Amino acid sequence: MASEATLIHRSREGDLAAFTDLVTRYQDRVYNAIRRMGLRHAEAEELTQEAFMRAFANIHGFRGDSGFYTWVFRIGLNLTRSSLRRKKLAHFAPLELQSSLDGDMTVERDESAALSARRVAPPEAELESRETTHAIQHALTQLDEELRSVAILRDIENLDYNEIASILACPVGTVKSRLHRARTKLRGLLAALIES
Repeated sequence: MASEATLIHRSREGDLAAFTDLVTRYQDRVYNAIRRMGLRHAEAEELTQEAFMRAFANIHGFRGDSGFYTWVFRIGLNLTRSSLRRKKLAHFAPLELQSSLDGDMTVERDESAALSARRVAPPEAELESRETTHAIQHALTQLDEELRSVAILRDIENLDYNEIASILACPVGTVKSRLHRARTKLRGLLAALIES
């Protein structure tokens, strides 16, 4: 498997297959992060595709100060923020409700293995797991956009503080402060779940 640097170099030379390899490596993670920001399946897919199209169009401008993933993630997050602002969405439906609203039962791509594992779990455990997932997703939608994005990037995508700072174009201290506020608010929102 070619290194990311090699794929970027080849992409800059117009090698579409090399760029396709980059897309394959990162599209699911970008899609899932965009989806968790409160968008429906079709919207998240469209914005993911747009993020990679913009990345390809601007590959010569990629300086390499961060990883390619961080760069394309920033593009996707900026597109998502613009989309959310245009719609002026004040409240987002939880992801499970969104899939039924979309008219499909699409499961987030990186969670398909987890769902397979749940099928063998006892019904009570599966129900409890679903309720917990629903509560967490709903709590995330209650956060302000800047707090939600930090929580998703750190606690779900497992990015380090420097990567998050690069994606959000803010200092690491701001990332830590927002994350602390996000976690505090989430704790409050999930208090009933934690106590039960």
